[in-house]
Amino acid sequence: MSLRYKRVDCSRCGGSGSDTCSWCGGSGKTKDSSNNIHEHNYVNEYVTCNFCGGSGLVRCPGCSGSGYVLQDND
Repeated sequence: MSLRYKRVDCSRCGGSGSDTCSWCGGSGKTKDSSNNIHEHNYVNEYVTCNFCGGSGLVRCPGCSGSGYVLQDND
């Protein structure tokens, strides 16, 4: 009796289970434009990305973070 499915590395993440954060592009930082009230102009400041928590990585949507997908064993 052979198994119908086999585990293979996820093609999206290569088996790592993670993907680059689309909000910060993998840097872990995003620009925060805030108003500088002393000089009445805008100042760009980099802050930790809220989406990935500063790691630059998120769970791979292709394998839900497991690193593998199931494939027919044909």
